[in-house]
Amino acid sequence: MKESSDPHSFLKSLKADFSAFRAKNRPHARYPDELRSAAIDAIAAGIKPSLIASAIKVSPTLLQRWQRRAQLPASIVECPRILNVLPSNPSSSVPTGLRVSYESGRLLLEISF
Repeated sequence: MKESSDPHSFLKSLKADFSAFRAKNRPHARYPDELRSAAIDAIAAGIKPSLIASAIKVSPTLLQRWQRRAQLPASIVECPRILNVLPSNPSSSVPTGLRVSYESGRLLLEISF
């Protein structure tokens, strides 16, 4: 995506990039980081989010999600944390079994058995 000072040409270029991606990929394929970043850059350049969403044919809600995700620190986005893992040789005070917790952003998954 080539950035331009003219909002109309910037939007036209963004639309062409998204259309080219859709033409090459299966429906519902995840948009690459470069395209999502370009859409966020267009908002930062002062283009209305509603115009961007309609030009690139995504929902305004999806565009908002991309914005929120771009504002998260890289450590939250890229590195999930494992919260609890029982030691391989549990002491007598620890019940037998396995409990694993996984956290990524707002998602928390706990598995016990």
